[in-house]
Amino acid sequence: MLQESIEKFFTLGLRNEIDSYDLYVSLFNILPDSQEKSIFLRLARNEKEHLARLLSRSEFMPSCIERLLQDLIDFKKLEKRLLIEQIRSGKGDITFLQALKMALKMERKSYLFYSYFAREIKDPDGKTFLYQISVEELEHISLIRDGIKRAFYNENRS
Repeated sequence: MLQESIEKFFTLGLRNEIDSYDLYVSLFNILPDSQEKSIFLRLARNEKEHLARLLSRSEFMPSCIERLLQDLIDFKKLEKRLLIEQIRSGKGDITFLQALKMALKMERKSYLFYSYFAREIKDPDGKTFLYQISVEELEHISLIRDGIKRAFYNENRS
């Protein structure tokens, strides 16, 4: 993989992890209190760990990383604030099942992203690194699917 392609991959990977983290924290904060919503806190912690692991691979880091992260953080703060305001105003009610479906979509995207680049990258360490993250994304998918089954059962039981 050319250095330019590696930098593009890491830029996209960082954006993906930040997006995932922000989504899960937002869902945790806006959903009504319940023991079940802790799944989003667990997912957020996992995404934060992925972000830290990506950032630890400094040999692959894009030269513009500081600016990229600041732009993303500023944008996400605004986006998160708008999402929370929309839901609090009653215009964006979301059920636990809908939130899980959003999370499943995000995790599928992450899995496809990491597994694709794990196949493409030539560096053995990079390949292993990306493969490990893709396996963790599969674990997230399984966790969310279990949550969807429980939520679907609970919604239809009532």
